[in-house]
Amino acid sequence: LKYRLLVDNLAQGIWHIDKDARTTFVNPAMAAMLGYSAEEMVGKPLFDFMDARGVELAKRYFEARKGGVTERHDFEFLRKDGTRIYTSIETGPLLDENGDFTGAIAGVQYVTELRATTEALRHSEANLHTLIESTDDIIALRNRAGEVVVANGRFARLYHGLFNIEME
Repeated sequence: LKYRLLVDNLAQGIWHIDKDARTTFVNPAMAAMLGYSAEEMVGKPLFDFMDARGVELAKRYFEARKGGVTERHDFEFLRKDGTRIYTSIETGPLLDENGDFTGAIAGVQYVTELRATTEALRHSEANLHTLIESTDDIIALRNRAGEVVVANGRFARLYHGLFNIEME
């Protein structure tokens, strides 16, 4: 009972599939992540929750599970309403007492907003780099020790010998 309470109240999704890749259990967080009830998901193939590219990847991952591989990877799912979500999955095989593959279990973390934030930061950094490189001004940033850690091309060309800056 205490383990059931734990699984049912985790923020992370839990997904169990059998040896044929059919869903045998999802916790409430997993079902909510995909916009379904747990009852709607049970019995459906894992592949029903992804696009064609996802199916291709998932089949490869599933074969790795059959081979005993435990791994972590990012994965994109389709919600019931068709929207895409991004997840980070830790998954491993389940074996019976004879060591035969009986299915797999996964912990699924929702990372859609984290992914969007990371992408926005990457875009912002690229814009800043373009701005720094396109100006005629000399730009350099130093760390607390006084070392130049960022410099634009104009700075590097003018002060190359003085600061021992490597040219790209």
